[in-house]
Amino acid sequence: MFVTWNHNSRLRGCIGTFKSIELIKGLRQYSLISALEDKRFDPINLTILNDLSVSISILHNFKKKLDCFDFKIGLEGIKIDFYHNNRHYQSTFLPNVLTEQNWTKEQSIVAAIKKSGYRQKIDKDLYNGINLETFESEYKSMSYKNYLFLVNL
Repeated sequence: MFVTWNHNSRLRGCIGTFKSIELIKGLRQYSLISALEDKRFDPINLTILNDLSVSISILHNFKKKLDCFDFKIGLEGIKIDFYHNNRHYQSTFLPNVLTEQNWTKEQSIVAAIKKSGYRQKIDKDLYNGINLETFESEYKSMSYKNYLFLVNL
């Protein structure tokens, strides 16, 4: 499960887990963590509430792959991990991110490598050392304005 916040259609927080978690508990936990603890952003506050939207991604159909380019854009998200000079790197992109960015497979893997914090040469040897796990996602999104409309029916 991943919870993603957007402010005026721009990423504002996204944190989740690959562990199995009860739905309501996970929504409560990760909606707060992604809103308040994503280190890439300041905590969300009430001043931007009217322009927020939230997306929930329920992950399923996990598959370990031998080739880091063995995934389907538009269907599968990617989770990579690899070691270089005794340091571990890892990162994830949800399926919708690859589509929204209009990335090729190679662009997706390069972006994931960079997201992991790796800043050295990217070459065939590095690609061969990447462990890839793919997954699918059930994805739903709602703006705060739509939420207010629904609760006031």
